Amino acid sequence: MIITWLSGLVRRRSGRLLAAALGISLAVALVAALGSFLTASKSTMTDRAVHSVAVDWQVQVQPGAKPASVLHTVRSAPGTRTALPVGFAHSTGFHARTGGSTQSTGPGVVLGLPPGYRTAFPGEIRQLTGSASGVLIAQQTAANLHVAPGDT
Repeated sequence: MIITWLSGLVRRRSGRLLAAALGISLAVALVAALGSFLTASKSTMTDRAVHSVAVDWQVQVQPGAKPASVLHTVRSAPGTRTALPVGFAHSTGFHARTGGSTQSTGPGVVLGLPPGYRTAFPGEIRQLTGSASGVLIAQQTAANLHVAPGDT
């Protein structure tokens, strides 16, 4: 009975059967192609994503701890390539007088970077304008204060 039905279906509707089979084949091929693409790209995705990202892990020393001891511990940790001490202080705000007006910001953090920081961590500081030495201001802070290279 089923064989009779199938043979009649193939004789009378072979075009529709062929189109349906082709459509199903294309859908399966698309899913297979997507799966193989995802499998291939998954293995290199993390490497490509972090390739251009500079890594700068920071360790904050707790009050009462000896910074030299912490620096020694960090430098001796497995996988550490370079470790430099960085000082920081909390500020209640920043002020600038430029162009006849005074601008102020809210609280912030001031960093003290040691000599050689740029060489040790070349991707961390992106110089936009001004000198590479001396006081540097974050881009958003400079915009809020309306300051440019040479301002005080």
